[in-house]
Amino acid sequence: MMDNCVFCNIIKGDIPTKKIYENENFFSIPDAKPIVEGHSLVISKKHFKTSLDLPNSLGTELLDCIKKTSLKL
Repeated sequence: MMDNCVFCNIIKGDIPTKKIYENENFFSIPDAKPIVEGHSLVISKKHFKTSLDLPNSLGTELLDCIKKTSLKL
């Protein structure tokens, strides 16, 4: 985790949010300033500099979080 990362601060609970969906490695939250209804963020529970740094092994869980978030919305 990184102290200056807003997403790491959300994970630590320093920034309160309402979770839409959560699995072992990801969770989703409503966007603070949504552009359209349902605009949400899917966040990794581990810090990665970019999405390209995510290991392929997390792809299924990422897709699960995206799908379950969409279904809940």
